[in-house]
Amino acid sequence: MAIAPGVATSTDSNPVEEHGTPIDAPGLNYFVFALFFIFGGITSLNDVILPKLKELFTLNYTQAMLIQFCFFTAYLVIGIPGAQLVKRIGYMRGAVVGLLTMMAGCLLFIPASQTATYGLFLFALFVLASGVVVVQVVTNPLITNRAPSQAASSCSSGPASAMVRCASSCTSAPRWRSAR
Repeated sequence: MAIAPGVATSTDSNPVEEHGTPIDAPGLNYFVFALFFIFGGITSLNDVILPKLKELFTLNYTQAMLIQFCFFTAYLVIGIPGAQLVKRIGYMRGAVVGLLTMMAGCLLFIPASQTATYGLFLFALFVLASGVVVVQVVTNPLITNRAPSQAASSCSSGPASAMVRCASSCTSAPRWRSAR
């Protein structure tokens, strides 16, 4: 099915304007890439903490899988409210909220380790994952918006492919279009 040039195909009620006022933000690329590595590293550390907690609390298989369940349930529970929050307060404030939530989750591991309470570990992991979800909600549109308008459509198949395909165009484009 062919679509005529100039016909909008998005169902978004607030589409990105083609000729918006550019904002000079050359450091935004590094900020977005750093966010990808932060939440990617935390997500991969989930597999490292699993055997440690299994040994510490002598967990059976089902109890050990609750660790993964608590982490990834945050995507289900926090995904939509996190997107609404980011829509209301903006990308940068949303990133700050996500990073602060991640920090709170990390700090909750201190009392969890001092009291050796499995439920508190699970709660801390859920709070940490909630921050990761909010940061992912922020970074996915930001990496897509960093590409020039003609390359943005090729970057919409996912965050990882967006990073790979748009890295050269994103780092060479010194201006960022506002999503408003």
